[in-house]
Amino acid sequence: MEKYEALLAQMTLEQKVALVSGRDFWHTVSVAEIGLESMRFSDGPSGVRGEAFDERKPSLSLPSASALSATWNRELAGRYGQAAASEAIDKQVDALLGPTINLHRSPLGGRHFEAYSEDPVLTGEISAAYVRGVQSLGVSACPKHYISNDSETDRHTVDAIVDEKTLHELYLRPFQITIEKSNPWMIMSSYNKVNGHFMHASPLLDDPLRRKWSFEGVVVSDWTAVRSVESAASEQDLAMPGPFTPWNESLAAEIRAGRIAEEALDRKVLRTLKLADRVGKLGTETVKSPVPVSTRESLALEVATEGAVLLKNNGVLPLSGGTSVAISGDSAKRTRYQGGGSAQVLTKPVASPLDAISERADVSYAIGAEVVNGCVTYSEKQMTNPRTGGPGVAITFKDASGKVVRSDERFGTFLIFDSEPGFEPAKLEVEFDLDVSDADKPDYAMGVGTANRFELWVDDEKILERDEYVVYHDLAEAILQPREEGIKFELNGRKQLRVKAIIFDPGIKEAYNTMSVMVGEVARNDDPEDLIARAVAEAKESEVAVVVVGTNSAVESEGFDRETITLPGHQEELVRAVAAVNQNTVVVVNAGSPVDMPWRDDVAAILVTWFGGQYAAEALGAVLFGDAEPAGRLPTSWVMSDEGSPLSTTPIAGKLHYTEGLDIGYRALAVSGKEVDFPIGAGIGYGKWSIGFAEMSSDQTRVVATLNNSSEISSKGLAMVFASKSDSKFVRPKEWLVGFARTESVVGETEVLVDMDTDYLKVFEGGEWVLEPGDYQLRVTLNFAESGKLLTLSV
Repeated sequence: MEKYEALLAQMTLEQKVALVSGRDFWHTVSVAEIGLESMRFSDGPSGVRGEAFDERKPSLSLPSASALSATWNRELAGRYGQAAASEAIDKQVDALLGPTINLHRSPLGGRHFEAYSEDPVLTGEISAAYVRGVQSLGVSACPKHYISNDSETDRHTVDAIVDEKTLHELYLRPFQITIEKSNPWMIMSSYNKVNGHFMHASPLLDDPLRRKWSFEGVVVSDWTAVRSVESAASEQDLAMPGPFTPWNESLAAEIRAGRIAEEALDRKVLRTLKLADRVGKLGTETVKSPVPVSTRESLALEVATEGAVLLKNNGVLPLSGGTSVAISGDSAKRTRYQGGGSAQVLTKPVASPLDAISERADVSYAIGAEVVNGCVTYSEKQMTNPRTGGPGVAITFKDASGKVVRSDERFGTFLIFDSEPGFEPAKLEVEFDLDVSDADKPDYAMGVGTANRFELWVDDEKILERDEYVVYHDLAEAILQPREEGIKFELNGRKQLRVKAIIFDPGIKEAYNTMSVMVGEVARNDDPEDLIARAVAEAKESEVAVVVVGTNSAVESEGFDRETITLPGHQEELVRAVAAVNQNTVVVVNAGSPVDMPWRDDVAAILVTWFGGQYAAEALGAVLFGDAEPAGRLPTSWVMSDEGSPLSTTPIAGKLHYTEGLDIGYRALAVSGKEVDFPIGAGIGYGKWSIGFAEMSSDQTRVVATLNNSSEISSKGLAMVFASKSDSKFVRPKEWLVGFARTESVVGETEVLVDMDTDYLKVFEGGEWVLEPGDYQLRVTLNFAESGKLLTLSV
């Protein structure tokens, strides 16, 4: 640290205070006198946005975290991290704010799609591989959110009440594994409290993070989470965003008055300088070599196919080319390829499942059931800019007198302006000509999503307005999922529409006047019985029916939790009706989290594709027609029904009690003895797998197993190892995951090696991790619900 201490000695108190708060929303401050450049951060769990949310600078959308963890593939997670880091390098980003490694405590958690698993070992192993991949290219990763941000309701204020044993064995464990196996350069602290302490000032930042785990990196706050100057005495290092933080406003005075030790500030500065050095922003020029764009795109497709989980198949899949296929479902035409909130990026045009299947089969399409919520924004292909005559929209900012103070040309209608404009406009006008020649109804539904007052004009007629500013409880929702208002109006034969949206006093005041507006198609709210009847009519006439069901932006997103795991709208009724007339009904589940499937016994096949990223449609086409295997296995148990998933995400009197202790997910199933259709590890791929034998290696460090795929189709197997200790003197789960490994894609017999890390046998007691001596029972299995092979490990 001598290098950094020498630089620290050259800094004034004011420079040090400025350094531990951001310069603006995404940057740290620079200190030219010591050669320190500003660092740029970006949201990056599954795609790198960069500084601006701008469709003119598109990003690669990688499959969601739940899709990545469904691969159970550390090597693939490492390459995923390298792809993300390469995107960051191209966008001059120094640190990615991800991965999200909170647990799937409850399927109702709004960011379930953004996290990996219900299991801490699977989460930690995949996370560590991702971090190693990111940092191998000189970009910092930032695992988040430390700690117990496992749900979104009241996330800024909720107090998670978790006993010490549960906290360490479940919720801290993925962070510990990640730190010990990948040495991340940053960690993000969460908004919430844990056991009475806000995390930006929590003793958990000191112990275990600094003391027991020896974490030497930077602890950055979640955005706006630092709320007091007193927290500067804690092990929190960086308050974001800046420049208006409690530290910038008061810390220098507190230090001069002796109420906060300057040594606490110096520790923060030293760690921040080291981070800057690692990413090449401290006087050293570093050459970063991103992997080629084509490699990143191939990786996105590979994860989407390998993470797809085939839960059921009566032989209908894979399909043959030329098969007649009746496709239904809103998500078939408007696939949801990414989750909402900070995991969201703007991409190049994305294909739909309907597009992908149409290339391989004789298809018909009926929507069957609407799932649209909010605005489905328009692409540049649908619009003409009236100023230029080219594709896109015309943007105009005006002051209170009506004078134009700024104009711009954009190519989409999801518009966020999050850089300082240098003025406060009175109006933001968005104008474009919309092609509606493919509308199949005499009327049309259009709307606007924004926090601000607005008017919507079509062909010089005001058709919709809102006269109030919408108050939000969460900035992510206000910016990325703003409340929309919509209206249905008659087209009267028109094929082109002149559209103007006027936003008054644009900007979200709590977010430094970030401006956010969406203009797009909204739900038509047509007769659901009529929509289902049309889909049924098509299904009757086809060899195979493919129903694409899923969630929407009102269900899975940062900022709020789900109220139910039931599919929104009338999708359940659609599946039942189609399955009743076509015995070859394939259901594709386009969701990032578990959904109820009461029709699971009525359909021929069930394929979970998660939020599959930019190449979700291409991946779906490949696995449906057998060009690739849906090789995924569930990383979290899917318990069908809300009653089967009782863990609440709703605080009572500001507190969320984790009364279930260690028993979440499959651990709870093991205790209850309840059978579940789709537990952790469920998934059949296109193989027919069985375990030949399993034994411990002679040095007791790994399980050696022989797996056999008796299918003629090449397939990837998964071996999972669960431990138990029937004679333990400590409170333990009945069973817990201690290891896993994938096979290559093979036909026939293959050997798989599962390393046994004895740390995963330890129990947290008396403030320490304890390895209890004696015999442990190991169960080597392909699926949590299957018996597998029993072994004994002695320690």
